Amino acid sequence: MADTSATFKPADIATSSDAASDALSKVDIALSDASDASSAASNALSKAAAVSSALSTGGIVNTTTITATGATNWNKVAGCVCCIVKLWGAGGSGGRAGSGEGGGGGGGGAYVQKFFAYSDLSDPVSVTIGTGGAAITSDDVVGTVGGNTTFGAYLTTYGGGGGGIGTSLYGGGGGGGQQSVGSVGSGSAGGAGGAPGGGTYGTVSPHSILGGGAGGGAGPVAPGTSFYGGGGGGGGTTTTGNGPGAFSVYGGGGGGGGSDSGTGSVGGTSNYGGAGGTGAKDTDVATAGTQPGGGGGGSEQGNSGAGGDGKAIIISYSIMINTYATI
Repeated sequence: MADTSATFKPADIATSSDAASDALSKVDIALSDASDASSAASNALSKAAAVSSALSTGGIVNTTTITATGATNWNKVAGCVCCIVKLWGAGGSGGRAGSGEGGGGGGGGAYVQKFFAYSDLSDPVSVTIGTGGAAITSDDVVGTVGGNTTFGAYLTTYGGGGGGIGTSLYGGGGGGGQQSVGSVGSGSAGGAGGAPGGGTYGTVSPHSILGGGAGGGAGPVAPGTSFYGGGGGGGGTTTTGNGPGAFSVYGGGGGGGGSDSGTGSVGGTSNYGGAGGTGAKDTDVATAGTQPGGGGGGSEQGNSGAGGDGKAIIISYSIMINTYATI
């Protein structure tokens, strides 16, 4: 019978032991590498989740809303790198025309927004919220222009014009624009909208995009609407509801005109700003515009409506975002 037993020499045993040791060493290295890879993967997933979370919220960490009129200091938020600033100017008040007449509604305040890197801003920044035009408490007095709202010297938006008085029919105030205030209604003509490209009373272009809409007036001539500026105030009338305030998408709506008979006219609405106040007849008190930036209603012998105050919103981000952001 053949001999099938193996014969091992000492050198062979040593070689096998070395090979086994090398193999075990490689296994240890592989396990260590796997552990490192697992840890790296876990860290990467954690970072990805954090980034995803930040991106899903736009990196928003703080929103500051300022509604009190006058000056307030805004401070940068720790950990943030940029912000979007949104401002509304104040609405103008309605005019008070006196017996047998209806005053024009006030123009709405304008809206503006802008992106800022924190590195371009001082700390703090003084924010001033415009005060709405004061209600008129005496006959035959035009409405007051709404105040401007500012973010330091970096950004300003403007107030709406006051409602007018005159003979029989009275012009509404022009809406504020992103570069200037709306004009006060004059006689039977509505005030011009604020710049840039503010609407002009009695023309084919009473409306605007960045500027204010023109005030309404005799005819009756409808006030001008706006996208970012304030809506024009409605003209005062001698009949029911013929002088409604104008609409704005972002700015304040224009105030409705007052009336000698029937009822005053309704104020204009806004998607993102305040609505205009309703006008009044006889000794009834007109409605104030709502904050931010609604124009006040015009009146006959009762007090006119005050304009809505301005407003500021500052949204701070912990990551750098696009320089354009919607409201």
